[in-house]
Amino acid sequence: MEKEKNNKRKWIEGAYAHFAEVGPEQLNIKRIAEITGLPRTNFYYHFPDTDVLLTQLLNFHADNSKKFEAELQQKLKVFIPDLHRILYSYKTGVKFHWQLFKHRSDIRYGYIYNSGNSSSADIILPVFRNYYELTVSDSALRALWKTLTDSWYSRLDFDNFSPESMAELAEEIMQSILTFNRETAILKQKRS
Repeated sequence: MEKEKNNKRKWIEGAYAHFAEVGPEQLNIKRIAEITGLPRTNFYYHFPDTDVLLTQLLNFHADNSKKFEAELQQKLKVFIPDLHRILYSYKTGVKFHWQLFKHRSDIRYGYIYNSGNSSSADIILPVFRNYYELTVSDSALRALWKTLTDSWYSRLDFDNFSPESMAELAEEIMQSILTFNRETAILKQKRS
């Protein structure tokens, strides 16, 4: 019984890493068997098909997101560099989340992507607000955070994955957003 439980966990962990690398379309049982070192036929003992595996992977990611949030609660004091140091320690999870972002048009992936971001935002937003000295409403702050997060995931480079590169990307995007907002406010003043 314990061996079966361990094997199922190996399948999920191997598939999680594989999904993070290739996304859902190229998820391959043979490749996951190579990653886990388990016979491919063993897969069907634990999962009747890949849809069941995908559901398990999304649940596994949600559990990992809870661990990430617990670490945020403990360690996030300053937006940059703390957030990006914490993210760095969750590289496979970040890459899995990036795949969810890339495939968010599928309702399953979009839902998990957005709910994970929303849940962690509850912890991150006060630190984010303080870091940039933002004096906007809570709803405007959430919209700003969503814009930053989506832009960040769209430009994330795993060939240059470090806390510094992730923080630099966030700062670059945020400065563009802030510049755009200042210029928009100036235009509005000129029109009135």
